[in-house]
Amino acid sequence: MKRIFLTGATGTIGSALVARLLRDEGAHLTLLIRAPDDDTLRARLQAMLAFWQLPAGDARPSRIDAVRGDIALPGFGLTDDRLERLASTSTHIIHCAASVKLNMTLDQARATAVTPTRTVLEFGRRGARAGVLRKIDLVSTVGVWGRTPGVMPERAARGDRLPQYLRGRQGRGRGRGVGRGCRLASHRAPAQHGGGRNRHRAHDPLPGLLPPV
Repeated sequence: MKRIFLTGATGTIGSALVARLLRDEGAHLTLLIRAPDDDTLRARLQAMLAFWQLPAGDARPSRIDAVRGDIALPGFGLTDDRLERLASTSTHIIHCAASVKLNMTLDQARATAVTPTRTVLEFGRRGARAGVLRKIDLVSTVGVWGRTPGVMPERAARGDRLPQYLRGRQGRGRGRGVGRGCRLASHRAPAQHGGGRNRHRAHDPLPGLLPPV
């Protein structure tokens, strides 16, 4: 059985990934959800189940565990024992929780992107040392303009109009070894948007990411 630890399940990409991952009857999901208390955690999970429109009597929710934690805190805010138990039983990690605000200070951006990613990687190292973890997927939903001169347009751009260093990279994973029997892949979704009732749902996000192997 695949045991997948997922951050960002309440976000645009994460909410779409959960629904697709649950199609695999051999997948069990552990969702890290930010909540001030257990009652709020249960309420958020119920709201997510309603969003996915699972029919009455559907067995898929039985394959979901919700864990109260925060990616911005060391060790997700979990006790070391809890963190170790999760790491030693997770075969896959998918990290797609982050802030997509573009007006943050550098310190705020580091706190919401760099620090959580380091925490995920350290969590993955625990699983790799246990010989359980197979793969870590890191997902980014915001493109990087870097030092390219000029203005980054806030509109869709054809691939042949992108800077050379960006062409062919969007939405692809770049993998390397992490630990014993484990792989790491990073993915960049070029754009995710929605409207109306589907404003929180991503359409076919990162087809190269699923199913995890």
